[in-house]
Amino acid sequence: YIRDDSFFYNGIYWAIEQRASQKGFNAVMAVITNDMQQKNVLPPVFNEMDFAGFLLVGVLNESYVKYLSQLPPALVSGVPVPAVGTANLMGAYQITQKVIGYNHTEIGFIGSSNMTSSIYERWCGFQRALQEAGLPCRPEYSIHDDSPLGILLSDPSDILEKLRKFP
Repeated sequence: YIRDDSFFYNGIYWAIEQRASQKGFNAVMAVITNDMQQKNVLPPVFNEMDFAGFLLVGVLNESYVKYLSQLPPALVSGVPVPAVGTANLMGAYQITQKVIGYNHTEIGFIGSSNMTSSIYERWCGFQRALQEAGLPCRPEYSIHDDSPLGILLSDPSDILEKLRKFP
């Protein structure tokens, strides 16, 4: 997703790069394609330089993570690996509760909930907060298009046109 995402993953990458630099390391970003995951192939840069370790950012196949965990030297210490994840369900639940706390009752959701598990979890948190507050989930205030992730992140005209049609 990093290649198509100018918001979320790029911010993560630059934070990693900055922290690595502070510790005397260089951070190198390498894209792992679906084909590489299916064939258990490492990015070419892995063979071109020495690494102190690596971080996996994004969503990867479990079988590929297991493959990486078995490489010598042990770059990943077993599976499940230490991980940092976003609290999608709880985060969306809490922010929706906060909006409800400001006495808003006509609340919508923008995101393709069938695109990634992260967005689906956010959708569930949003719905849970509405349900607990006794508010209806109003489709006329939400955008659930199956747009490619790049369009949702980088082409505001598509979303803006839909927002203008909201009541």
